[in-house]
Amino acid sequence: MVVYNDLMHDARVHKEAQTLIAAGYAVEVIGMRDSRTPPLVGWEGVPVTRLHVGPARSLRLRYARFWADVYRLLTARRPEAIHAHDLDTLAPCWLTARRLDVPLVHDAHELWTELPSLVGRPAIRSVWSALATLLVPRCDAVITVGEGVAAVLAERYGIAPCVVRNLPPRRDAPVAAPVRERVGLGPDAPLLIFQGGLLPGLGIDRAIRMMESLPDAHLVIVGDGPLGGALREQAAASPAASRITFLAAVPFAELPPITAAADVGLFLGESEGLNLRLALPNKLFEYIAAGVPVVATDWPEIGSVVRHWEVGTLLAPGSSPEEAARAVREALAGRERFAANARRAAQELAWEADAPRLIECYARLPWRS
Repeated sequence: MVVYNDLMHDARVHKEAQTLIAAGYAVEVIGMRDSRTPPLVGWEGVPVTRLHVGPARSLRLRYARFWADVYRLLTARRPEAIHAHDLDTLAPCWLTARRLDVPLVHDAHELWTELPSLVGRPAIRSVWSALATLLVPRCDAVITVGEGVAAVLAERYGIAPCVVRNLPPRRDAPVAAPVRERVGLGPDAPLLIFQGGLLPGLGIDRAIRMMESLPDAHLVIVGDGPLGGALREQAAASPAASRITFLAAVPFAELPPITAAADVGLFLGESEGLNLRLALPNKLFEYIAAGVPVVATDWPEIGSVVRHWEVGTLLAPGSSPEEAARAVREALAGRERFAANARRAAQELAWEADAPRLIECYARLPWRS
């Protein structure tokens, strides 16, 4: 398996690797690191190699080094199948799979060409689109995260993707971490959480503005990303600054107790491309697994889950911060019912429900005799 990240927060790759190992496959995960990357934790039992991408800040230079090193490493390892996570690993994986004559699996965590970071950048977007058009139809199997993304991939590339959702493993409800004590919050004040990458289009800035209309609540933002500095500056300038706390990203195994401390989990995404509008993000299912009611943007995939399981309230796309605050108050008013529904839903919305699809996908690969 090849993925262009440091693996610290990639629960999907970890679950897929564990599932395939349990099914009898020998799996090695290849990720990346730089000089600031901390030691990897939580990956016991999964062989991992993290390739150094060098000191360059340029993503293009980092990709060039990573792709070249991946090609050399895979050629030396001579795997019996290659699993390329996301479009930014597909080129070296396809070249190696073709050279070794082994099956290639493409795992589309995102509708890559519709990422918010590519919206409004037609030149770069056209390069990724050309790469996808050339290589995705040539893969032996394509896996993705939801039915909406699968439908777009099928229409664009003439393929039949296998859907394996970003579901957490089935487990007992986690014991809440002492987040309230950490932020100096009493037992009765509502605690709201946003967790995940600090990226464009996720509505984190709207959540910060929303706090002016929720004078009794406290917002905890857990994660890191390119918008971290700007969001911290926005929060510091807000009249609600004392009620907004940023916590650094933690390894995925350490996140559930933090999530469980919250009264409401937020995903206030804003329209930044088709990828987000079709999203089924990890955080939605992580909130549900922790028994935490959800307030989320009413996009098709997310809205379907929230409505079907009645685990929270939905916000119309483009809603104001004041309207978001009303949705939070509704979720808090129905918290006991939504939390009970979430606990029931968590038994069904678990990795164990979709893991067999991954195994079936691998069983159908054209393995060499």
